[in-house]
Amino acid sequence: EVVKMSFVTFLSPIVASLVGLTLLHEIITFKEIGGIFLIFCGLFIYDFRKYYHHYKSYKSMK
Repeated sequence: EVVKMSFVTFLSPIVASLVGLTLLHEIITFKEIGGIFLIFCGLFIYDFRKYYHHYKSYKSMK
């Protein structure tokens, strides 16, 4: 699906940075850390919107 493919395209730069760090001993810059943080924030916002109604129903059961 298109949605699953978009997750892969967001995560591939993170995996590439981690592979470069571990195998090639490259240095991760603050820009890369900021980019990784922004990617995870965007994915969290997307998933939170998708599963928010499950969270509300779980919270109301308590």
